[in-house]
Amino acid sequence: MAAFAEATRILFKIIQTTHHLQNTAVTGGKTVPPASLQRMMRELATLVRPASPTEDTMMKLAGNALNWLHTCMQILEEHYQEILQQLTERLKRIHLTNWPEAFQDMEDHGHSTPGPAPEPVPKRMASPETDNFPQKPCTYTEKVQKNRGRPWGLGD
Repeated sequence: MAAFAEATRILFKIIQTTHHLQNTAVTGGKTVPPASLQRMMRELATLVRPASPTEDTMMKLAGNALNWLHTCMQILEEHYQEILQQLTERLKRIHLTNWPEAFQDMEDHGHSTPGPAPEPVPKRMASPETDNFPQKPCTYTEKVQKNRGRPWGLGD
C-alpha cells in the first residue's frame, strides 16, 4: 500500500511538472510565455528611463527585456526536464505488487475526512441563456496588430 501511495504522489508530480514544462518550453515552438513572466518582462523594459530617449535606445531596452524572458524560459525548460527525468527514475524503482487491490482500496477509502462522502457535483444543464454567447476567436494576427507588430505586448 505504501508503494502505491508513493507511486500516486510521483505520478501527480509528473503531471504537474509536465504542465509547467508545456507552459515554459521554448524548443517546441512555444510563443506565449506565462503571464507572470510577461508582466516582469514589461516591468524590466520600462525600468530604465533614460533622459531624452531615442527610439533606438528604447528598442534596445525592449530587446534586452525580451532576451531576459527567453533566457528565463530556457532555464525553466531545462529545470522541468531534469525534474521529469528524476521523477521517472523514482517511479521505475517502485515495485508495485497487487496494485489492482491497492487501487480499489484507495478508491473505496478515497475521502480522508471522517463522516459521509461529499455529495456529487450535479452536471451542468444546457440552457439558451448560458450556451448562446457570441464567441469570436482571437487570431494571432489580431494580437500582433494590436501590439503594433511587436511580440508579447512590447508595443504597450
